[in-house]
Amino acid sequence: MVGLEGRTSLLTGLSSALKASPQFFGEEGRPGNMIDFLESQSKINSDGKRLVPLSALWYVLIEGLNPIWPSRIQLAGKPLGDVWPCTALMVPGQSEGDDLVAFHKLTSWLTYSIVEGIQKIAKWRIEGLEDLTGLPEYRNGKS
Repeated sequence: MVGLEGRTSLLTGLSSALKASPQFFGEEGRPGNMIDFLESQSKINSDGKRLVPLSALWYVLIEGLNPIWPSRIQLAGKPLGDVWPCTALMVPGQSEGDDLVAFHKLTSWLTYSIVEGIQKIAKWRIEGLEDLTGLPEYRNGKS
């Protein structure tokens, strides 16, 4: 089956990443435990509605799941994931990484999916949705 090896590797990496980040996913390494982390970062408004900053969810996904994404570029020894150099940003004498542009397409898709579930099921409000970027086209695993 085409792609089976890559998907198996992704799932194995996911297991390792979840277990390596108990602050987000609990000692058991369960993805749903991120709700506990998000709740700890939230506040209750005057109407009794729970408000969760989008930045807290993004932090969980970028830091907690970073090890699972393929990475071609590292900065200070840390794999960056979906980050690419931009030749238009390359200038002599710049600091390391100044020419890099982050896309994080898969993390963005995951963020949108989780936000929808949190809002519809938990009835929490995510603050900062205006900070999300538009999603790139994604059909049948091809971008």
